[in-house]
Amino acid sequence: MVLNAGEQTALIYSRLKADLKIIGTPIPESDIWIAAIAQEHSLPLVTRDIHFTYLPDLKILSW
Repeated sequence: MVLNAGEQTALIYSRLKADLKIIGTPIPESDIWIAAIAQEHSLPLVTRDIHFTYLPDLKILSW
């Protein structure tokens, strides 16, 4: 299954990017898009990247 970025994804992306800027913890742009798509579809993100923990509403599965 391929999940495309759309208007809702862009809205979530902009909120995440603003939140990260406020707390002073930027992460790579591509990772913000990945997080936005995961949140839009209520999917957990399986990752080892610690910087995703800066996004408190993101469901993370560590492996």
